[in-house]
Amino acid sequence: MNGKHGRSAERLGAFARRGLRPGSPAAFGFALLCVGVATLLRLSIDLFAPDAIPYATYFPAILIAALISGLGGGVFALALSALTAWYVFVPPRMSFAGWDVEHSVSLGLFFFTAIAVVWIADRYRAVLRRLDEEEAYRKVVVEELGHRVKNKLATVYAILRHELRGHRDVWESAAGRLRALSAADDFL
Repeated sequence: MNGKHGRSAERLGAFARRGLRPGSPAAFGFALLCVGVATLLRLSIDLFAPDAIPYATYFPAILIAALISGLGGGVFALALSALTAWYVFVPPRMSFAGWDVEHSVSLGLFFFTAIAVVWIADRYRAVLRRLDEEEAYRKVVVEELGHRVKNKLATVYAILRHELRGHRDVWESAAGRLRALSAADDFL
């Protein structure tokens, strides 16, 4: 059972690191899902605290949408969150009225903070992409280096075998050491 959960966690982690293709329908769908979950959470809070901050549950939704869906998904989640929160949770409810100074400042602060969240998430995605590219490059370099070391060891092996063809006992000792060196290189 642990193995199955471990593989699922690995796949989820890989998905979170890789994310969705920015601008794709899946990215916008995921952003929509994030806003929907945030709205349901805010509606459940509304049962106990109807005057709670209208935008509070949308910040994590915007962050997750931007991290997984990219810049476009994050901006889409931001706009949808602002409209949903304003329409559903800002008095008078189910109306875009209520443009008093307090609610306008609250909406402005939400936009400013949410834009910062989306921008930071986008920069984070860019850093992850660069790290993944560098890791792939390092892997290629290490594999090439290992290949070259094996080629050099095979060349040394062939030269020594040829030069020591008349000295079987010396060759046996040297060949064993070369095999051990090759095995150590493979392990590393």
